[in-house]
Amino acid sequence: MKKFRNKAKGFILVWGDIPLGKVDVVKRRFYVRTMFFCFMGITFAPLASYLVRLLSEDGREYYRIPMNWRSVLAGYLRAWLFASLFVTIMIGIFAWYGTSNPLWMALPALNFFLFILSLSLFRKPSENRLISYLKVMGIDVQLDSMITDIDTWLNLLGCEKVPLQPNNVFGIISLVCGLLGFVIPLLDITSILTGLYALRRGEPDRNTAKKGIIFGCIGTGYKVAIFIALALKIIH
Repeated sequence: MKKFRNKAKGFILVWGDIPLGKVDVVKRRFYVRTMFFCFMGITFAPLASYLVRLLSEDGREYYRIPMNWRSVLAGYLRAWLFASLFVTIMIGIFAWYGTSNPLWMALPALNFFLFILSLSLFRKPSENRLISYLKVMGIDVQLDSMITDIDTWLNLLGCEKVPLQPNNVFGIISLVCGLLGFVIPLLDITSILTGLYALRRGEPDRNTAKKGIIFGCIGTGYKVAIFIALALKIIH
């Protein structure tokens, strides 16, 4: 298998490649992702799957592997469910405004629940896939050498765990507040502010803070849209 040390191309707003479909995760060691071609922010064709090995000091090694259809399915589901969240919010608001039935707002709530559920899809690799990934990384292992303690087993094989980066407290607070902000007022604003502070502070896991900011923005937009709908009903 060909090994890539360069980082994958980042998302481009109009068109470009974006890594999605994170599956078969072995925490702080490696995972599988697929590069997708996107146009106008919409996910279209899968391009290639990569085994991403985590290294110390925030480094990564990329190994090109055959197309991983679990990653492809997860990538499509997560991308389209996230994109459809904005659509279902607008449908729910206008349907509520037209029919005076607040149950329409259950539609975006269901959409959001399915999106969160999709994040856990295909997260853990089977024993056979785990061994195949180790062989891709050049770690030879026999099926009968598997032991109960997976962490000890991987360490003995030379697939060390990347040290846990400390001090990511504000990013975690941002993510939690972003999720709770859908039902508790002002927490969405709190998630945005704490997420921005975590990024400015230079916390190791920037993705956690970014997710908190995204959820906070969605929650804020959700509440603003409901407020506008209520205001229109009062005016008319």
